[in-house]
Amino acid sequence: SSDKKVRLWNFGQALAQAGAKSLLASLEMGLVAYYPFNGNAKDESENKFDGQPAGVTFVKESGRNETGIAVFIKGTHIVLPPVNYGEKFTLSLRMKTEKQSQQIWSKHPQESSGSVQSFLSGGRVHVRVSSADNVWIGRVSSPINNDGKRWQSVIMTYDGGSQASAIHIYLDGRRIDEKSEVNGLFTQFNNSNVSSKLGGQKS
Repeated sequence: SSDKKVRLWNFGQALAQAGAKSLLASLEMGLVAYYPFNGNAKDESENKFDGQPAGVTFVKESGRNETGIAVFIKGTHIVLPPVNYGEKFTLSLRMKTEKQSQQIWSKHPQESSGSVQSFLSGGRVHVRVSSADNVWIGRVSSPINNDGKRWQSVIMTYDGGSQASAIHIYLDGRRIDEKSEVNGLFTQFNNSNVSSKLGGQKS
């Protein structure tokens, strides 16, 4: 699995995205973190929430010297420092993968309690937002391309609501979430001040 750049905004618009080295001024409002993967996991926003890579390989995209790529294989990941996502947030990233199932992004105060999780299962993107131990709302996408050849822009948004409909998933600008998942009685987003993890493939 490979990812390009990652961005996090603290409103319901975008958290991780692959793209060019320079940030567009129009995208800086509300920007919490920006990871262009230019040979490292440094945050190039003004907040400097630098990540700590564990086994991840950074390479340049062929023919585009300004663009970095993070390559994840079994067990590799990037740990990001504690970040306040806000009441609403957006995760935006570009990825290509041959996997049907893998972790994309997670934030867990403890093993038994969640905050935010996005992952692939059966070739579909799942996004879950938690309010307490084993209590969460989620949305599931239609199948995405996983031939490992084509970059895809995946954007996940949460608008602060208590229903699964508060979560949206987009692929290359087109909304693709098609069904809801709910476990327990969700009250409000558990925005715990703990680290996040990008990647963490099991196979």
